[in-house]
Amino acid sequence: VFEKSEYKKEWIYFLLQKFVNGSFNFALVQTYGCLDDILFYLVIDIKTNPFGNFFSWASIICAFGFLVSGCLLVFFNFWTVKKYQVVKSQGLAKKNFNENNKYWELFYSDFNDDNFWSQSFLPLIIIRSSLSSLIIAALYDVVLFQTMSLLILDGAVLLFLFSKNPFKKLRGKLAQYYFEAITLLVHICTFILSLERSSENCKAIFSTAVIYLNT
Repeated sequence: VFEKSEYKKEWIYFLLQKFVNGSFNFALVQTYGCLDDILFYLVIDIKTNPFGNFFSWASIICAFGFLVSGCLLVFFNFWTVKKYQVVKSQGLAKKNFNENNKYWELFYSDFNDDNFWSQSFLPLIIIRSSLSSLIIAALYDVVLFQTMSLLILDGAVLLFLFSKNPFKKLRGKLAQYYFEAITLLVHICTFILSLERSSENCKAIFSTAVIYLNT
């Protein structure tokens, strides 16, 4: 009876720990996923907000607060990967490191640990996403320059994927390449649409292509 009770407690503790880890990782993913939206709406807010009342200022202050928190999270992500690389280079037990950083494994565990940059793909892709939002919001009035900047950013990410091979598993690699291919095609379409010489028929075709690609 005592052994059964201990076994049951171990299983409850194990399931509870898994639930806490999963919830924490979910919160991290959601926080990371919101950074580009926060930056996008912050720029739009700065450009359009009349700052005529308390709520106008409150929205800006809250957005800056969330943005600073996101930047600190990205910095901590880089710092965690750096610690992992130090542990690896010194031949220390990676198992102990993983146990001590079990809530932060999302930052580094799914990526190739051959070098610092490969393992830092998560914060780098978050920075890329945030820069894309900044470019779209800030350069809205200069569409040609906006789309060219997005294409340069896409090229930089593809070059990184080819040279650093950040993914351990084929599934993750194929999923990222698929996403990058769709993103690149959308930005090529918007670049063509931004050209003044594009005919109305051409614009209709590429506008439809953008809709289907995003879908």
